[in-house]
Amino acid sequence: MAKSVNNPHDKFVKEMLSDREMAIEFLQAYLPHDVSALLDIPRMEYANTSFISPELEETFADIVVRIPFREKSDHAYVSVLLEAKSEPEKYAMFQILSYIANGYATQIKQGGKLHPIVPCLYYQGKRKWKLRQVNDYFDDLPIALRPYIPGFDTIFVSLFDLSEEQIIHLGNALLGAAMMVQRYRYDTEGLLRHFIQISSSLEPYIQKNFLITVSVYILSITKLSKAEIMETIQQIPSAPVKETIMSTYRLIKEEGKIEGKIEGKIEGKIEGKIEGKIEGKIEGKIEVVLNAHANGLSLPLIANITGLDEVEVARILKEHGKL
Repeated sequence: MAKSVNNPHDKFVKEMLSDREMAIEFLQAYLPHDVSALLDIPRMEYANTSFISPELEETFADIVVRIPFREKSDHAYVSVLLEAKSEPEKYAMFQILSYIANGYATQIKQGGKLHPIVPCLYYQGKRKWKLRQVNDYFDDLPIALRPYIPGFDTIFVSLFDLSEEQIIHLGNALLGAAMMVQRYRYDTEGLLRHFIQISSSLEPYIQKNFLITVSVYILSITKLSKAEIMETIQQIPSAPVKETIMSTYRLIKEEGKIEGKIEGKIEGKIEGKIEGKIEGKIEGKIEVVLNAHANGLSLPLIANITGLDEVEVARILKEHGKL
């Protein structure tokens, strides 16, 4: 799976594509027809690996899936790359070239047969971006030198180049809702209005933790007062969806209160109090972890809310008999 990322938008996409049904719909919708015709996409599996080299960790995050061919006993890797800066990158194709090379080097180290890697760059930025091929960087290149320039294709999915109609009519309503939420992240009023409109269609997904992920994402990227948030939640027509979002909001506020209370207590205190500060923070986070788990939140989502890594979340739950 993808390496951890700090960008909240990339984290959201990582959660989105970590849902198998949404990942399948995404691949079916955006892989070129001649590629998808060769692959049995509904049988995809997560590869639980990353081809990101240390040099590219600040540039990309990736989600790697393994998809069997339809008519032969073999498979290909499809790597969905998330561009960390969410804006056009001048030399992106050289970075993708490095990524692919590292992917094949990783396979060689593991031994066995090599499998093709199909890169797919998911761009979430608002600025227009025409992805250039490697040979586009070389003007008036003599014909004799052209064979020495590496050539390969990259599937390029630009969120803001997709029409709202194209997104809304995706086969998976939750994927469509998630991508629409991303499109509206620069427009708080439009985001909230749109989410209220589509909220009823999300009711069948109440049991999926990703609905909570959507709520966490919206609440984290919008700078709204408590009164504005409460007013928005009250406008949601679906009672189950409304309660899910309200519970998520309470959980986030609880985490914030605990952090603020601890910081307030230790403010101005110097040496000798550091240990108490650390213990207080851990105690507060344990409370949030246990409450979140009791409300059915997944480990990745609890980690996202608390700032802990998943290993630490699992350790806390095990120590308290919850796993």
